[in-house]
Amino acid sequence: MGFIYTDTVNKYLCDNYTPTNLDDTLEIEIHQMRKEDLPQVVKLDKNAVGVERRVFISNRINQAKESLVVKNPDGRIIGYGLSILGPINLILGPIEAPNHHVAFALLNRLAGSHQGNLRIDIPSGNDAFMAHLEKNNFIKVSQPPILIKNSYLLPPRTKTLYGIAAQIFG
Repeated sequence: MGFIYTDTVNKYLCDNYTPTNLDDTLEIEIHQMRKEDLPQVVKLDKNAVGVERRVFISNRINQAKESLVVKNPDGRIIGYGLSILGPINLILGPIEAPNHHVAFALLNRLAGSHQGNLRIDIPSGNDAFMAHLEKNNFIKVSQPPILIKNSYLLPPRTKTLYGIAAQIFG
């Protein structure tokens, strides 16, 4: 059919998550996303995935149970995260952050009050983040391939994507 294997995604599930006390040295603030945050979120997403997905991100925010942004001490948005309530799991993603510590802080806030199963799909290359999840009762259940068509490589990315929206969407 013309699809080419290019990478993998790591699927993690958790049925017993307890919020973690986070490192107080992180100089960030996590807030509920506001309508005026959308342009900065779309820009972060474009850098993280390599293409602009304004319509997709807008629709995903409308579907979200919770939409968060991370701000640095200057008030600039440096990351974001969404949670989508599905029929079986609360799906965590996309999660975009400057490092795995901030990504875990987002996950902790998105998952902290949820009673039930969690799922996150993580792009390859996020070993420190995945190790942190495994210490907090997440279990890697599969590693499906990423297939693309009409190209040999994924678009250039900033390596700041810690949770994808869903396997089908990236």
